[in-house]
Amino acid sequence: MTIRDVPRVYMVTRNQAFKTETIQKAFHRSGIDVSSGSPQVDRKAFTDKDFAPSVASSTLLDLPSSTLSLINGTPVSEHDTDMDSEDEDHRLPGPLAPSDTEDEDYVPDTSDSDQSDDETTDITTLFSSPTFHHDIKSMDANKLCDMISDAKDIVDNLQSFTDNTRSHIVVLGNYAKKLKGQLNAKKRRKGGKDRTVNVYASITTSAEGRAAAEEQAKERAERKEKTQQKQHQREAHAVSVCKLREEIGRGNMVFKQPMSKLNSQDLRNVCWNLDILETGTRSIMVGRINDHFDLHPLLRNDSHYVALFSARNAPDAPARMERGTRTFTEPFAKLKVPDLQDLCYHLSLDESGLKPALLKRIRSHFDGNNTLVLDPRYAVLFPRKRKQGPDVDEVSPPSQRPRLSAQSQQAFPSPSPTRNALGDITPARVNNA
Repeated sequence: MTIRDVPRVYMVTRNQAFKTETIQKAFHRSGIDVSSGSPQVDRKAFTDKDFAPSVASSTLLDLPSSTLSLINGTPVSEHDTDMDSEDEDHRLPGPLAPSDTEDEDYVPDTSDSDQSDDETTDITTLFSSPTFHHDIKSMDANKLCDMISDAKDIVDNLQSFTDNTRSHIVVLGNYAKKLKGQLNAKKRRKGGKDRTVNVYASITTSAEGRAAAEEQAKERAERKEKTQQKQHQREAHAVSVCKLREEIGRGNMVFKQPMSKLNSQDLRNVCWNLDILETGTRSIMVGRINDHFDLHPLLRNDSHYVALFSARNAPDAPARMERGTRTFTEPFAKLKVPDLQDLCYHLSLDESGLKPALLKRIRSHFDGNNTLVLDPRYAVLFPRKRKQGPDVDEVSPPSQRPRLSAQSQQAFPSPSPTRNALGDITPARVNNA
């Protein structure tokens, strides 16, 4: 439910509060019998003053005879004043306003305003005419109450129309305020403290908003210019790469750095030189290159790619020792990546990959060849762990250990519960027996 629905719901609830059933319940609480066709008054509970014609529901009752004299004996002006003061909070609403009976919002029309002006003029003319004061004395009580009830209905309708108009004005004011806030919305950007202003709006209402809009327009122009510069640089770099490839030709590029030190563009050049797919991230391209060299192992010794797998395989690096002639003098856990690659070289294993891959490959090779662990060239790699304990010479053999005497056995009785139950049996007692 929105704000503009509140007046309509309020008026519907207000009119439903004065149904016939509600009035009858009030009669029951007051001691009035409503079971018969026309309600009868319990005179023990009420007096003649309780049946003043100002109460709209009194037209349904059988009024006492003294009520007419009470009305005729009171001047019209005083009677109207008392009636208004007594029933100011107990008015019965008139017919529903247009907004109470329709689902859509009520929109004031010029015809409605003209009609209300005519009704107001009729009421003023009616009460100000001299014939009204002349004829009012000759009317009976019922007609007078009907006329007063009709006048109240007209006033209630005018009041309802005024309330609806004010409600629509409040709703329009709130909507205009909300629209103004949307034009200069104070939204925080991620990682910044400046507010965001919609510079593409048709209007900017405040001076602060206009200043913020100008500042943000400059920032957006700068970011756009930087983006365009980066785009131009990428395009120029792509043109230079294409030109270089055309000059050298596919399969003629020579790479002089390990694969771990190549950037993304160099890896793309390797893929292009090998005539394989050059899209994807760095890890994807490295895996694709390794798979290609696994399928073509002879390419590892090619002068174009020999530097990709080891820095020592570069053309300007010193020559290696003959395969299988090096003796390692450090434990396996202390070897660095170049030493691990050299170990793979002497073991005729693949030297590519990072340190975890090299360690796994070497351990798998030694697990499959247990005799290599005893080889003096690799024995230092796997040092044996010895248990700490006394020397063999210090430990006496079991045959030379002294036995306990009878006196020492008596000094240290057995903790066995069975022996304690049978008594302390010693060799001395056995001999005496």
